[in-house]
Amino acid sequence: MTKDVFGKLFGDRGNIDQKLAEYLWNEGVELIYKVRKNMKKMNISDTDKILLRKRAVIESVNDEL
Repeated sequence: MTKDVFGKLFGDRGNIDQKLAEYLWNEGVELIYKVRKNMKKMNISDTDKILLRKRAVIESVNDEL
């Protein structure tokens, strides 16, 4: 699914497998997601935090459509 994808990939709070994140990183894709209470904290830039919030707004609009 991420064969020709590069850059940043924004996800939700689902269970993100560490192997998947490492695989995507090696392929040139930075996986950005909100962390759950039982997950390790990750340092993300302020810009990425804003984009992650905008992703939620876009999804809610798409749900209404």
